[in-house]
Amino acid sequence: ERLVTDGLIQRDPVQLSVMARFERLYDELRFDDKAQEPKGEESTLASLKRFFGGTDTADTIKVPRGLYVHGSTGSGKTFCMDLFYEQVEQSKQRIHFHEFMLSIHRRLHELKNMNATENPLTAVAHQVLSQGRLLCLDEMQVTDIADALIIKNVFQALFEAGCIVVATSNRPPSELYYNGLQRQLFEPFIPLLEKYCQVVSLENEFMTDYRLVKGAGETARVYFIESCDHARDEFLDCKERLLADPELSDRLVLRTRDSGREVHVPRADLACRAGYFTFDQLCGSALGAADYLAIAQALHVVFVDGVPIMDLNDLDRARRFITLLDALYDNDCVVVIYAATEPEFLFVADKKNNTFSEKARDDKTKKARDEAFAFDRAVSRLAEMGSVEYLTHARENRPPLAIDILKAPDLDVDQLFQSLDVDNSGNLDTDELAALLADVSELRRGHRNVPDEEVQIAMTLLDTNGDGFVDLEELRHYVLNSPKGKDALFRDAIPQNHDDN
Repeated sequence: ERLVTDGLIQRDPVQLSVMARFERLYDELRFDDKAQEPKGEESTLASLKRFFGGTDTADTIKVPRGLYVHGSTGSGKTFCMDLFYEQVEQSKQRIHFHEFMLSIHRRLHELKNMNATENPLTAVAHQVLSQGRLLCLDEMQVTDIADALIIKNVFQALFEAGCIVVATSNRPPSELYYNGLQRQLFEPFIPLLEKYCQVVSLENEFMTDYRLVKGAGETARVYFIESCDHARDEFLDCKERLLADPELSDRLVLRTRDSGREVHVPRADLACRAGYFTFDQLCGSALGAADYLAIAQALHVVFVDGVPIMDLNDLDRARRFITLLDALYDNDCVVVIYAATEPEFLFVADKKNNTFSEKARDDKTKKARDEAFAFDRAVSRLAEMGSVEYLTHARENRPPLAIDILKAPDLDVDQLFQSLDVDNSGNLDTDELAALLADVSELRRGHRNVPDEEVQIAMTLLDTNGDGFVDLEELRHYVLNSPKGKDALFRDAIPQNHDDN
């Protein structure tokens, strides 16, 4: 109500009704004794139940029922969930569904390698709960058979451990993994989800896509259409301002967190965290969510050249493009695109025909219809990501890399260097550099988590003589003579279609 009064959002009766469900869950969490307990301690109720031979599961201990909110693209699902999440004070975590499932596969793989005796799903459930008992999942969609085969057992373990799930999705539970391979193995997940999560719809006859509303007023030049005059020249000019001379730009190799698989960036300017790809390099080969996540976490600006019009024969490429945009959006990346047509015409399929002829019962045709619905989200996100509001948010809210913090004037880099040069060699190897960045991260970001991508970028920027080490002079040179900041380059490279005056 305050946001409506302040004119920041529009009043929407459907969203208000959904927020009433969130408010009820918020109250239940506040008065739920188990949610208030410190992590790792056993509740009195659980102790009594165990003493008298009972079990401590979500069925025997009253646990608030979660929410599953579905609706069309841009209807406000994530907005409503985020309003709720910001107010909750109990242990909580929020993560995109793709990233969550990647972490589940990684944890199961690690437990398998450790030959752990505990049930791996139970162990993973406890690991998840240790990060927050309230689990908010954005954009639940199942397209991968590997996810479909384990999702029921994963969530069964989470619910039995007392996890409270709030999820958003474009589709109701009954339509998840629609027409997917071996869907009969996935279907038991649907009643399980409906048992532990109240299903709430944001659909109505006059649904407004608020992403399109936000992006309609002030737009930035980040989406270039092939048929428009000078579009190619403008796209290339924008790219070259950030990526400079091809002879000077780097070929970057990232690694995925789940398996350490290499992800190649053909051209990158690490000083401003920009990377260039053709569409085929990103979506024409067997890349997936983990690869796109590695790119999104390492780069701030991503150029995608040559996005074509896709049809029934391009389902894999269309699906990868959707997943790519999800990763870039969730990590506050800026995407600059050169495409064959407007976003809403990039994927051609008949979404509206719900009654299929014999010929249309072909599996590929069914999947094309499903992909067209999913592509609506990509279209909506492209509209929002092309707005000045999004670009401003991305520039201001993207957290700095640890190496950026080295340029803070109050940091004594000489002292940091000496403290970590444990062998007094006068050089930092990769492990020592990682320790230095972790120290800097703890000082300014409050944690020591420095991904391998950050260490790799730092080594590339600092090791100017290419010997695989960083000496003190190289570190000093970077701090004192680092290139023009990414914000200034960013403003120069992306002209905006509005008058700041």
